[in-house]
Amino acid sequence: MPKLSFKFGSLVGFWISCWLYAVWSFSLTDPNLYFSSWAPYVTAQNWLWQNIYSNSSLLTQTYIGSLILMGLAFIWVWYQGRNWQFNWRQWAVIWLITVSPLLFSNNALSHDVFNYIFNAKMVLIYHANPHEKVALDYASDPLTRFMHNTHTPAPYGYGWTIFSLIPSLLGLQKFILTYWLFRWLSVSAVFGLIWVLIQLHHQLFGKSISSRDLILVIFNPLFVIEIISNSHNDLWLIMPALVSLYLISVWSFPKPKLKLFFYSLIALVFSISTKFASVLLIPIWITTLSWPFPTSNRLRFQINTELAKLSSQVGQKLTWATFWPLISSFIMFLPLTLTRSQQFNPWYLVWVLVWLPLIKLDWWKQVILAFSVSSLLRYLPWLVAGGYDADVLSAQKQITWLIPLVWLLASRGYQQYKFNKAKP
Repeated sequence: MPKLSFKFGSLVGFWISCWLYAVWSFSLTDPNLYFSSWAPYVTAQNWLWQNIYSNSSLLTQTYIGSLILMGLAFIWVWYQGRNWQFNWRQWAVIWLITVSPLLFSNNALSHDVFNYIFNAKMVLIYHANPHEKVALDYASDPLTRFMHNTHTPAPYGYGWTIFSLIPSLLGLQKFILTYWLFRWLSVSAVFGLIWVLIQLHHQLFGKSISSRDLILVIFNPLFVIEIISNSHNDLWLIMPALVSLYLISVWSFPKPKLKLFFYSLIALVFSISTKFASVLLIPIWITTLSWPFPTSNRLRFQINTELAKLSSQVGQKLTWATFWPLISSFIMFLPLTLTRSQQFNPWYLVWVLVWLPLIKLDWWKQVILAFSVSSLLRYLPWLVAGGYDADVLSAQKQITWLIPLVWLLASRGYQQYKFNKAKP
């Protein structure tokens, strides 16, 4: 086991930035929600409401400041982590300690976790189907005081509804305990993601995952804010899909193992039943499943022929094993362009971000990272306006898309400039 001997400076810096964001996050606590009756907390919460919550300019400025500090800390971790070598358990512990302040933050930028809690409560207490009933049908419930989406049924799959019963049952109908257990549910998904990315990278490329590539995902400010602080369930869509694809890529070696096949199928079904977007990965799953068998000779020939043509164009040898993660990232990006996703809500980018360590196309990696920046900046018009209207939604979409477009054009232009300058 590698020794945990490395410079901790960057991780301490990231830990501090997480604390600063966690403190800021309580500026956006709903005015009718107290997380504790502890006097110092109540005093601090009231001060934040009076001095920051009611001042949209200061609220926006402090948000930008917290993002800048976390972004700089993220870059520092990425720079310092170039030679880190850890197994998945060590990565999980290091990551958890570093982002631990976010476990105590408020879900400032989203209220979805309240819907997860209430939908489970509808099943367990009201014996109702949250996919048919809405929170307003139980308007006397105290949870509805600070839920923002009380007028629509659960938009998630039944798999997520059933899975969300676990933290609700363990929470014993105590709001704070249940709220915190949902956060730990997100932590467990990150642990699973770290494990499967390490396994997949070794399976596909025959070598250990780059520590820097892993850092680009698990320490990315968008990732830690949306998955841990805002407690979105999107990692429970994409992590099981990755597990499924990993298992189906190894199930037939050195000989078929039906157990791994069924585990892969179960993981894929669970992913789809959480949010339906991962149904788009079924063609990748089927192709990977059938690849080793003689009956797929024609399919392999056609794909390998096209990959050979593409390899000559990009100057990089491509095989199906190393190409399907890139295709998968493109596939999972497609739903983000639709009107239904508001082109697109920031946390949806997690569907694409997780593929970064498995992608070897540099310009696409850069675009994904640019989107991770623009997605967090997407909240700015909402913070300034103090709510949503047509102008805010329009401004959000412009921020989301223009920043990566400008980055891509500037980056490609610089590469062309270097190429032209290098010509004799």
